[in-house]
Amino acid sequence: FAARLSVLAAEVQQELLVVMRVQLMAEAGASWPGIVKDPTSDGAFHINKGLRLARELLLQVNQLGLPTASDFMDTVTPQYFADLLSFASVNAQSEMLRELVSGLSMPVGLRSTPAQLADALAAQEKAAVAQQFFGVTSHGIAGIVHATGNEDCGLFFVPSGASASERAAATVAAAKAHPKANLVVDCGGAGFACTAQAELAAKLSALVAEGDQQLRGVCLSSYLLSGAKAEGAASAVRGMSVASPCMDWMQTEESIRALAAAVRKGRIADGAPA
Repeated sequence: FAARLSVLAAEVQQELLVVMRVQLMAEAGASWPGIVKDPTSDGAFHINKGLRLARELLLQVNQLGLPTASDFMDTVTPQYFADLLSFASVNAQSEMLRELVSGLSMPVGLRSTPAQLADALAAQEKAAVAQQFFGVTSHGIAGIVHATGNEDCGLFFVPSGASASERAAATVAAAKAHPKANLVVDCGGAGFACTAQAELAAKLSALVAEGDQQLRGVCLSSYLLSGAKAEGAASAVRGMSVASPCMDWMQTEESIRALAAAVRKGRIADGAPA
């Protein structure tokens, strides 16, 4: 997947900065905790092996010339991967993670739903100034972190709604309610079909083509094959997600090319060269 995406990223680099999101750890309640905690997918929890495999994967993707991104869910694991990531996202509702953001050396998206936007914007302001919190040093020793602040933050917006139209409307409403907010919109998620995700991506591309300046990015749940591993299935299908439903490669490529075309149209709408 990364090899294909790196080629496509080079083709659209004048319009888009394509970053590959690598899900290293799953959220609480997921059937598989992720490559870091359970790299062999058998419940053995060989975490040391998982840490090494995760770094190897990120290194391989970066060597293709493709930037990587991931979610941080604690203040310990970032030290193992931060040097290989160009973007990160955290839960804006977590005080611990909001403090972590101030010490990260990459742009960060504060994940929030429509109901949490005000808190996320407050967290963004707080992350821009110095913070002190418990963490881990570069040598793996527990310590106190004195962070100087991170001004390169935005909102990783998770719109609500059962359909693509409802989620697109929620995005427009959020932008109007918070005109200074920069939004990276999550098009996927558990329970949201891959076809609906592609439809939402198309609606967001239309906003970009109209010259929308607040929509700074979209996050697509993508893999080689469409869908996700069925709950209770004995084995996974190679190339298919074992977590949230994903668009297949053809849908992903179509969405990215459509977004690149929308950027060109948006530039013309703003009076800039395409």
